[in-house]
Amino acid sequence: MTRLLKPEEAAERLAVSPKAVRLWLREGKLPGIRLGRLWRIAEDKLEEFIAGQGFEQEAAARPPQVAQDERTPPRETRSTKAGATAAPRKKGPQTPAEWEKWGEEHLERMRRRRARKGTSK
Repeated sequence: MTRLLKPEEAAERLAVSPKAVRLWLREGKLPGIRLGRLWRIAEDKLEEFIAGQGFEQEAAARPPQVAQDERTPPRETRSTKAGATAAPRKKGPQTPAEWEKWGEEHLERMRRRRARKGTSK
């Protein structure tokens, strides 16, 4: 009985990403078995795929790997198109004093909200 491989295991043997293996399975380029939501590849079928023309064709169709620094820079946003530089956003209280002030303001907001709704705590 042949062993059934997960797409991740097949990807390691093929030196491709698991995402590429799942795509090939969905397209029918790589023979596999679907068990519910899971894909499994018979080990002997994977060996046939590697030995046959299937893998060479798929490898040739893959885009070449690009180094991180050669990739396209992120898209410009409206603020950067206008020439403005975006300041780093402050994401909340940074110091213990700021946290205490924020906590007091938060409690006061909650008290006012409860008073408007007519509930008490």
